Amino acid sequence: MFTSGGLLVIGGRDAKTNELLVKKYFEEGDLFFHADIVGAPAVIMKGGEKGGERDIKEAAAFAASYSRGWKEGFTSLPVFYVKFGQVSLSPPSGEYRPKGGIIVRGKREWVKGELRLYMGVDERVFVSAVKRGGVVFELTPGSMKREEAAKHIASQLNVDINDVYPLLPPGSIHLKKVV
Repeated sequence: MFTSGGLLVIGGRDAKTNELLVKKYFEEGDLFFHADIVGAPAVIMKGGEKGGERDIKEAAAFAASYSRGWKEGFTSLPVFYVKFGQVSLSPPSGEYRPKGGIIVRGKREWVKGELRLYMGVDERVFVSAVKRGGVVFELTPGSMKREEAAKHIASQLNVDINDVYPLLPPGSIHLKKVV
């Protein structure tokens, strides 16, 4: 997704992509986010050190929303973020790092991650993003099945369901048409 400040936010889908994300795409000036729940994705905000408070809150919402917290029906989760130099794939000598595990050193900055996403069409391209205009859906944990939500969003936005479904968080959804 892109934050309202235009910064790219990307997250891993599993242990393998979490490692790949850190190894290949995390660099100086980026911020690393992680929800405080087991199995949460690694999330990177490209150029995040230049981002503002709103960008940080949006990246935290992304990190929280794609965690197990969605299935659990949480409305928010604590999310921490750190700078590039604080993240490593190498554990300290004599310690073990599980597959997909990321080593974080030093002080963590904490923010409340709201479990809330927005999906809509921006300049004729389907996006998972923050509110920008046009028809936009707000997604929160709810009782609608993922498949049903994907069909509804795709039909209302006139996009392919195969573009929508993979972007939905794990678990049931509550949809609200915002615009």
